[in-house]
Amino acid sequence: MSTVTGAWSILGVIALTLVLVGGVVKINDHHTATAAADAAALSGAASLLAGDPEACGIAAHIAERNGGHTTSCRIEGEVIRVEVQVRTQRAAAAAGPA
Repeated sequence: MSTVTGAWSILGVIALTLVLVGGVVKINDHHTATAAADAAALSGAASLLAGDPEACGIAAHIAERNGGHTTSCRIEGEVIRVEVQVRTQRAAAAAGPA
C-alpha cells in the first residue's frame, strides 16, 4: 500500500512542478515582450525624430534582437506605437517627444 501512496505522491509533485514551470515561462515571456516593446518603441522614436522613413523597420529589428517579433507598428505624428509578441504573450509600447 505504501508503494501506491508513494507513487501518487511523486506524480503529484511532478504535476505541481509542471504547472509552476509553465507559470514561470509565461511570466518570463511577458517580461521579455514588455522589454522588447519598450526598446523597439524607443529606438523607432529616435530614428523617426532623426527623419528616418524606416522607423518601423528599425523598431521591428530591435524587437527581434530582444526576443520578440513586431505584430503592429504605427506612426502617429511624432509618436510610434509598437506591439510585440513573445510566444503567447503580447505587449505594447509608445514613444515620442515629451
